[in-house]
This record gives sequence, structure tokens and C-alpha cells, in this order.
Amino acid sequence: MMKDNRDRAEHLYDAIGEIDDKLIADAESSALARAYIKAKRKRRLSLACAACVCLLLLGAALRIPDVIRAPQDLSNDSSPDTHQNAAADKAPAPSTLAALLKEAEDSKKVSVLAANELPVISQTAMLVWQSEGEQDYRAIEIPDAKTKERITKALDTPKAAFSPEDSEALDLWVWIVYEDGRVVSPYLKHTQGNVSYGSLFSYSAEVEPSSALVKALHDLLN
Repeated sequence: MMKDNRDRAEHLYDAIGEIDDKLIADAESSALARAYIKAKRKRRLSLACAACVCLLLLGAALRIPDVIRAPQDLSNDSSPDTHQNAAADKAPAPSTLAALLKEAEDSKKVSVLAANELPVISQTAMLVWQSEGEQDYRAIEIPDAKTKERITKALDTPKAAFSPEDSEALDLWVWIVYEDGRVVSPYLKHTQGNVSYGSLFSYSAEVEPSSALVKALHDLLN
């Protein structure tokens, strides 16, 4: 039995010795090639994963608001608040002149004047109004010819005629005073008979001012 095993071992050894060295080298090369390809694929996969991670981090960084990525001290920021200014510019004008002037009573642009302080004849046209029961007047200058022309043109096309009930319910008097002393009211028809010179006057409202006039005065006051 031991002899048979010895004979088989010697036969196997002789058979291995007869294998061509080139075949052995080729086999080794194939194994190395497979290992190289496997390693290369693994490196490529690692690089692809790293690239994806980098892209995700870059996208997240771009979504972070500037104020978080680079916080600023706004306590001493003297720049104008453009957001609030834009909101004010886009605010719609009230539907009536009375509502507009009620809202504007406390505006910093509006002057509060006693009767003896009103310059009925001055170098600049003015919008003047007084609420019922008050002694003082409120006034704002109409600073340029373009605005004055826009207001004067809007006086020619009132929105509607006032009924006696509407006229009695109006608790506001409004005048436009021109540089030459002419005084008119947007609540009266824009005719020669409704023009005064050098002084304010009382009246009963005849017409409701047009939306164009309300918009023009809204722009003036804001």
C-alpha cells in the first residue's frame, strides 16, 4: 500500500515537472491581471463615492443663506431699508381722498399749522386740509410742476357726484392752493365759479374726487 502511494506521488511529481513553464507564467499573469482589475474597479468606486459626497456638501453649502455663512453686525447699519421702502411703494392707495388724508394726519411730511401760519400766497403750491372740530390745519407742499400738473388734470374728471347725504357726512375740508393765490377744492367741480383767491373758504361737497387724484395725492404724501 505504501509502495502504491509512493508510485503515485512520483508519477504526480513527474507530471508537474513536465508542465510547460510558459503555461505557469500565463496562469500567474492572469491571476495578477484579475487582481489588478479588481483593485482598479474598487479605486474607481471609491473615487465616485467621494465625488458624490463632495457634490452633496457643495450643494448644501450653496443653500445656506449668506447671513448664516457670513453673519454681519446690523446694529450700526445705516443703509436704507429697501424692503420696507419697497413695501411702502407697493401699498395701495385708499379708495377715497378722505380715508387717505385721515391716514396721513401723523405723517412726518405733513405740517400742522394754525390759521395765521398758512401762507395762502407762497412760492410753492400746497395741499391743505382740516378735519371737522379741529382748529389747526394740515399742509404739504406740492414740490414740482409735474406733480402739480398731474393733480390739476385729475381735478377735471371727478369720480361721481355727491348726494346731499354724502356731503353732510363728510367731516373734512380740503383745498389746493396755487402759487398765485388761487384756491380750489377737489370736492367741488373744477369750474371758474368754484375758485377763490387769497383765502380758504367753506363749501358743500359737490363731487367725489377721482381715483387718479387720490393716487396722485397718495404718491405726494408717501
